[in-house]
Amino acid sequence: ILGIVGILANVLNILVLFRHSLNDSISVVLFGTAVSDLIYSLNETLNRLIAIIGEVFGYDLTFDAFSFFYVYLRYISPCAITISAWLVALVSMERMFAVCFPFHASRIITVKRMTFMVLFVYVFLVFLNSPAIFDHYLTSFFYPVSNYTGEAMLERKFFMDNPWFETFFYNEVLPVVGSPLPMIAILVFTLATIIRLGVSSKTIGNMSTSRAKRAKEMTSIKISLAISCSMVLLIFMPRAGLDAYYKIMDRSLLPHVWAFYNELTELARQLNATINFFIYVAFSSKFQKTFLKVIQCKYGN
Repeated sequence: ILGIVGILANVLNILVLFRHSLNDSISVVLFGTAVSDLIYSLNETLNRLIAIIGEVFGYDLTFDAFSFFYVYLRYISPCAITISAWLVALVSMERMFAVCFPFHASRIITVKRMTFMVLFVYVFLVFLNSPAIFDHYLTSFFYPVSNYTGEAMLERKFFMDNPWFETFFYNEVLPVVGSPLPMIAILVFTLATIIRLGVSSKTIGNMSTSRAKRAKEMTSIKISLAISCSMVLLIFMPRAGLDAYYKIMDRSLLPHVWAFYNELTELARQLNATINFFIYVAFSSKFQKTFLKVIQCKYGN
């Protein structure tokens, strides 16, 4: 259910942000975040649907679908989450520059530069996760017990002959890029923004001479802080907790903790991929008005 809500929420995010014409830097990044969250919601909903059909009608019916998902689609969800994390870091960076360097932010942070950075995040992280597509392949296999010919997953020879690469890639590279680095970036940029706002009451006034523009800047700051907190609490903190447990607690209980953690993590990740819509509605009156127009299908000039 939460996955379906996430799909609908992010489709609305994309429609509303596109309706705003992506004419400022933060809208570009939020649009990219909505796309990655939509991809995550679609992929996880498909995965859950396959699992539910298997439980209800038997796993023989969904074995080929599960094999296909594992080989070709399983890397999409962690890749999408990592993309969202880095894009939230970009949002935090953009707001930090706007608050800490109000007279130079418009020259440093432009729509074209932010568009390039969003595209770079997508291309780089998709490339970084691409080995996960090639570590297994599907082949036809006859199962004599059930007299059934279906798809079987086999590990490719390179990964079988080089287990060190798989261990290094999955245990060292992807976890670091996906969690500690974006978390540190988000925390640093967010803390710098909060400290700057707390030190000088004139900061917002210096950001713009127009009351409307000051209100817009403050709305962007609130949205940035809200989605940053959401990312830290729902994505990074659960992972940090499991890592701490793994190092200091009884490892004999780890399988049970791991099973519970997986369920909790999937729920938290899907909630994180869904909650941005409600954050935008709560903090942005412009988003609310455009959302109502989208719902009512009123696109007149």
